[in-house]
Amino acid sequence: PIMKPVSDKMKISRERLAFIIDATAAPIAGLAIVSTWIGLEVGLINDAFINGIGQEVDAFGVFLQTIPYRFYNILILVFVFITSVLLKDFGPMYKAEVEARKRGLNSNVDEVASDSNLDHSDLEPKEGVELSIWNAIIPIGVLVITSLICFYFSGYTVI
Repeated sequence: PIMKPVSDKMKISRERLAFIIDATAAPIAGLAIVSTWIGLEVGLINDAFINGIGQEVDAFGVFLQTIPYRFYNILILVFVFITSVLLKDFGPMYKAEVEARKRGLNSNVDEVASDSNLDHSDLEPKEGVELSIWNAIIPIGVLVITSLICFYFSGYTVI
């Protein structure tokens, strides 16, 4: 419900918005140098070398060496960027975009009709509460800073 007014105003289909989010989230997590997903991968690489061939390696170094071979992650990000910049669509996405530009709405009429019957009142801000970007920045900042400090101290004790 949050992005519907934005996609309708910009005349971008909800399908396109969903594709962009889906096609960028996992590939970025798979290419990022620091993330929980990479922590898991480094652990799996380390276990595979130790348990598989009995050799200790710098698992993070091995991970870094694999980045150029992560073809799906790299190519899907390039594809999303090119299709977003050139506004070139293919197949079902083309049909959804044509409908969105024609009507300025989601191409799936049944979804719009059924979705409008839902009660989204619990998502609305409370009356009298001042809205501020800091309500998002502070918790996210605390999370990032705390994570970095914990990463440092947990890694420092291993060295």
